[in-house]
Amino acid sequence: MGDIQNPILPLDASCQSGNCTFLPYSSLAVCFKMHNVTDRLELTYIKNSKHADWTGGLGYFIEDPIRPAWNASLPNGVNFVTPLPYGSMVTTAKDPVNFGGDAVDNFSALSYIFVIWTNTGNVTRAQLDDRRQPWRFGAVEILVHACVNTYTTTVISGNSHTDIISSSNMPSPVKDNWPLPLFYCQYIYDESGWGQGCEKPNSTGGVQFSYFEDPSADDSPGKNRSTPLAFDHTLAAKLSLSVIESMDSLIVANDANRTDTTTVGLFPPGIIEALYTNKYETRNWSDQFDGLSVFSTNLAVSYSNL
Repeated sequence: MGDIQNPILPLDASCQSGNCTFLPYSSLAVCFKMHNVTDRLELTYIKNSKHADWTGGLGYFIEDPIRPAWNASLPNGVNFVTPLPYGSMVTTAKDPVNFGGDAVDNFSALSYIFVIWTNTGNVTRAQLDDRRQPWRFGAVEILVHACVNTYTTTVISGNSHTDIISSSNMPSPVKDNWPLPLFYCQYIYDESGWGQGCEKPNSTGGVQFSYFEDPSADDSPGKNRSTPLAFDHTLAAKLSLSVIESMDSLIVANDANRTDTTTVGLFPPGIIEALYTNKYETRNWSDQFDGLSVFSTNLAVSYSNL
C-alpha cells in the first residue's frame, strides 16, 4: 500500500469463455475523503522542550535532554511536537476538523485520521534556535468510511478489467438503522514501550449492523429494490485497528547536529514514502498531497478487495 508509483486496482474476474461483459454490480467497500487542513494549524515555539514533550516517543531516540521544538496543533487537540525539522506523525482522533457536518458521512465514518508533517529539511543549529522563523508544516484530515462501490467488469481474450463506476455511502431507510461505530485508535509510547489504545466514542443503539443502499439495484416501476447491504460492526472495529496500523509511519528527521539522515521509529513507511519518497527527499507541497491521496486510495481499494 505504500508504493505510490503503482496504484492498487479493484479485483478482476474470470469467465469460462474468456470473453464476457458483466452487468454493473455492487459490493460493500471502504472509501476515503481527504481535506488539506494546513491553514488550521497553530504553531507554537518551545524554547526548552524535554523528551516528555515530544510526540511519538522521539525522546527515546534523541540524546539531547533539552532542545528547542515546535508544536503544530489543530483545533481538535491533535498536535505534533517535534524538535526535528523533517518528519511526520499520524494519529486518529474522536473529533473531526473539516468533516463532521454531513449526516451521511457521520453515519458511515470509520475513522478520522490526521497526518501532520514538517517539510523544512536540514537546518543549522542557529535556525533551530530561531523562534522568529517557524518551520513549514503541512496537515491533512482523512475520513475513512464505509461505502458501496458499483463496478463494471469486462473480460476480453481472458484479460479482465474492472472499473469503479460509482460510489455511495447513503444509509438505507430501514427501521432502526444506526451509524457505524466510530473507533478512535492510536499507538501510545511510554517507558514500557509501544502499546495500542482504542475506544468507541459514539453510541450504536446496541445493534450489530448498519445498512446501506445498493445503488445498482433496479428501482424502476414494478421492480423491488434489493435487500440493503449490511456492514458488520465487528468488522468495522477490525478495520479501524488495521487502518491505523497501516497508516502509522516512520519518523525520519535531519538532526541539526548531524549531516546524515537519522531514521527513528520502527513502523511501515507508507506515509513516509508518500511524503518524502523512499529516498527521504524534501518534496514540494503539491507532490506530497498527491502522494497522500494515492496512498489513501491504495489503502481503501486494498480493504475493499478483501
